[in-house]
Amino acid sequence: LRCMLAPKYARCQADETSIDQYLSLNEHDRFKTPFTLSLGYMTLVKLAAQNVAITFLVIACLASQGWVSLAKKSHHTKNDEFVITKWPDKTPEEATTDACGTCYGVCNAEQKRCDCPRGYRGPDCSQGPRSVTKMCKSYQFYREGNCSFHAPMNYCLNQCNKRGKCVAGWCYCDPGYYGYDCSLSTGEDGKPELLAGLGYRTRKRRPWIYVYELPPEYNAWLNIRNSDRPLAFMFQQRLLSTGARIADGDKADYFFIPMNVRGPTDSLHMAKAIEYIRQTWPYWDRHGGGHRHIILHPGDTGRTEVVKKPTRDLTENCTYLTHWGLYEDYPFSNWKAAHRPGKDIVVPILIGSNNPRSHAFKRSPLHPLHPSRSPDGPAVKRDLQMLFAGRICGGREAPNSTKWPNCRPINVGYSQGVRQLVHYHYWNRTGYAIAVHNPNYLADLARTRFCLAPTGGGHGHRQILVAFSGCVPLLIGDYVYQPFEPELDWSAFSVSLPQKDIPRLHEVLEGIDDEQYSRMQVALRCGAEHMTFSGFIGGFKWDVAKYDAFETIMEILRSRLDHPGVAPEKLREVDPQLAAFMECRDPDKEQAEEPSSAPEGLCSLSELDGMPPTCERCTLDNHGVIPGGAPCCGAPSLAECHRAWE
Repeated sequence: LRCMLAPKYARCQADETSIDQYLSLNEHDRFKTPFTLSLGYMTLVKLAAQNVAITFLVIACLASQGWVSLAKKSHHTKNDEFVITKWPDKTPEEATTDACGTCYGVCNAEQKRCDCPRGYRGPDCSQGPRSVTKMCKSYQFYREGNCSFHAPMNYCLNQCNKRGKCVAGWCYCDPGYYGYDCSLSTGEDGKPELLAGLGYRTRKRRPWIYVYELPPEYNAWLNIRNSDRPLAFMFQQRLLSTGARIADGDKADYFFIPMNVRGPTDSLHMAKAIEYIRQTWPYWDRHGGGHRHIILHPGDTGRTEVVKKPTRDLTENCTYLTHWGLYEDYPFSNWKAAHRPGKDIVVPILIGSNNPRSHAFKRSPLHPLHPSRSPDGPAVKRDLQMLFAGRICGGREAPNSTKWPNCRPINVGYSQGVRQLVHYHYWNRTGYAIAVHNPNYLADLARTRFCLAPTGGGHGHRQILVAFSGCVPLLIGDYVYQPFEPELDWSAFSVSLPQKDIPRLHEVLEGIDDEQYSRMQVALRCGAEHMTFSGFIGGFKWDVAKYDAFETIMEILRSRLDHPGVAPEKLREVDPQLAAFMECRDPDKEQAEEPSSAPEGLCSLSELDGMPPTCERCTLDNHGVIPGGAPCCGAPSLAECHRAWE
């Protein structure tokens, strides 16, 4: 056994320390460093006198000594490996707490629950997975042999607030701290406290949101790196750094269920989480079976992707934040109504800083330093009347330009038929650029007056992309609300047209004179700010995330809470604060004011503010995600992030 554990026969994948160094650590530090041994099969064979049976006996011997086999690969080739991990014993002081008893994970003192690293279970986290490979795949890890302790570059929420160690996306919190991001501890009054000792305070501006601390299998175990829409993860980060999160559920206005829900499988998982919530906290039943509860669903067609029984029925009273605003059935596309105006909120899709589309942020014509904004700068020449690039028939194939229907009848309902009709009527019209692929699309946005932003197989993203590129969105989609509509007046900065009027689209666009178009451009500067999660990724036009998408969600929730029963399209009329917010102005001012200099408090994505952009270093240092969001760049803790409303 000693021979097998000698450094010359094994290597440590966890932290590149030698076995001797690892064994020399004290008990506390040893538990802080889960240690994995990767033993080549041939090494084992040599050590076991080329006897496979003895090799497996050695593996069993290791397990009996506290080494747990986590991944056993096939032994038919010499390159295969056994991966063996030691989850070291805690000292009696660490393994036993008053709240949880013996716990080899993290003790959630509030719930007296032992939270385990990925794949481990049991009241004390001592039960390892039967099949590591199967377990890892179930949480979307496909390349890691041992995802319990090793998932390179996987994020931890808020980087565990520097009060724990990030272990493959799960926070192993320091003693006394607990929660998804180690932000919680027990205060002197015996109640949960957020970021104790760091000066955290719940912000004055409502709403206040309570976040359920679910067992980690509902969120922290998921491979966030494999998620193409990590909005729930980013949203939870900002709840804490903005001060919107409150530790006392009795004082909360809303309750957030921190899960990433995309498809039917996720929604079944959600149903189990809700049952756990009902058994553990009083708030679900206290608020009439889910009222004031928030679920974030970033799927293409929103709530219709949630299985009806049991989850959709169970969450009937909840507020869904989704990207899909279809509020009536649309039989032509076989779409069912998903959005419930006044109950749900349509939110913009998150375009992250690592998304290729984010390049449009970097030299946005909405930025005060853009050459086109200078009185002495060159005038913007918008010689294209209308622009669209993307799928037209539902696939990558080009449509037929000589006959109707111009697409094969495979997916006739794609985009409500809008893309097909626009191509048929305008593909060869002067000043109209419509194509499946346009390598100069981002550059062409700056020279186009109106940019088509239709639906696709569900929600679209172009209305957001074209907005911060300075092109007026052209919206054609029957019964579909855009992000934050109807609380946000899209008519101020976009053109909306029913599908039946596509043949006369050119007449509508030509009827908009330069004065009206100029007013739309001015309003677009504010509209684009509402469409962008700049508090997540950074500013792009000297903004400070005061009116960004996250704060717009908060403001709509606040207004609905203050004015129950008022139709969403009427809220601006009865709520001056909401009306001012949607126009990006202070309530005591008649119009929004353009900043005269770069503001403090939010790093920038824009190359116009200097190279490299100030957010770039923070993003790189944190593997692509800034803990707490862009206003926390350089902040000592999330309790000290810049708050635009204070």
